[in-house]
Amino acid sequence: PPDFEATYRRHLLTAYEQDLRIMPGVRAVLDTLAVDVSLATSSSAARLKRSLELVGLDRVFAGRTTTASEVARGKPAPDLFLRAAEKHGVAPARCLVVEDSVIGIAAAQAAGMTVWRFTGGSHLAGRDPGPGPEPRPDASLAAFSDFFRLGPHLRRP
Repeated sequence: PPDFEATYRRHLLTAYEQDLRIMPGVRAVLDTLAVDVSLATSSSAARLKRSLELVGLDRVFAGRTTTASEVARGKPAPDLFLRAAEKHGVAPARCLVVEDSVIGIAAAQAAGMTVWRFTGGSHLAGRDPGPGPEPRPDASLAAFSDFFRLGPHLRRP
């Protein structure tokens, strides 16, 4: 129906209001990173803004976000990640992407970035990415408590 997208977005934000929670360990990682951080997402700007407010990360990412509305092609094209790197003046080869989707992994790799797959989201529960034709990340983590085990050099002393 003509109002499908608006209805979908309204229902999604209502669900977020009730159920969206920050992933355990994310705040600790963000608070101790030794490098700059940004957030690139296929979400709409409105959805991103509200999501960050709900989990208390709106100030952390203020001025540090890139959405798919800023690029011509979405994932699996590399445009979103390349735009984020460009906005922050960082060479793609110096970027680390933490991504949960196969198309996001492909996009980060196409951008020439290192990519770690996060497998601990509730939407991935019970799914085994296993070996297959999809792109393989440089590393995987199921919990953000493993972040600095994979990248100890990324921790602020």
